[in-house]
Formats: sequence, C-alpha cells, structure tokens
Amino acid sequence: MTGQTYTYFETLDTVNQKLGGLTETSNRMLEVGQDMRRLQELLAAPTLRGAVGERMLEGLLRQTLPADSYKTQHTFRNGHRVDAAIQLAMGWCR
Repeated sequence: MTGQTYTYFETLDTVNQKLGGLTETSNRMLEVGQDMRRLQELLAAPTLRGAVGERMLEGLLRQTLPADSYKTQHTFRNGHRVDAAIQLAMGWCR
C-alpha cells in the first residue's frame, strides 16, 4: 500500500467516525424532541398545568420568604380562595 493510499484510508476512517458521532448526536436530539413533545402533551391538561404552577410558586415562596409570612391555598373571609397569600404589615395580600 502506498503512502497516498494509506492517507486516503486514514482520512476515510476519520470521516466515518465523525459521521457516526453525528448520527449519535442526531439520535439524542430526536430523543430530546420526543421528550419535549411528551412534556408538552402532559402539560396541556389545565388541571395538571395548574398543579405544576402552584408547586413552582410554593417553591419560590419557600425559598424567599419566612414560612409564617405566606400561606398557600388561602381562603379569605369573603370566600375567595387564592393559590398564595403574603402577609404584609396591613394584613394578608393576594
């Protein structure tokens, strides 16, 4: 085998390896796309989407405020129920 032929086969092997890597990357991207579509379908249900939003809100409140300064699923005297209420100096704010 001549040096030029060896270089050709070496280059061809490198190209094949890189194409294999691209194929693997493409497959991973397809999997991520499918997972995103499943998540989108899951969150399309209003009840579930609301529950996820409430959990996120509760997590944010827990991270930023003292536990006794907010309430989740709070019902005011007038019957209005809110996902979260924050206690201010003047009372509970929704």
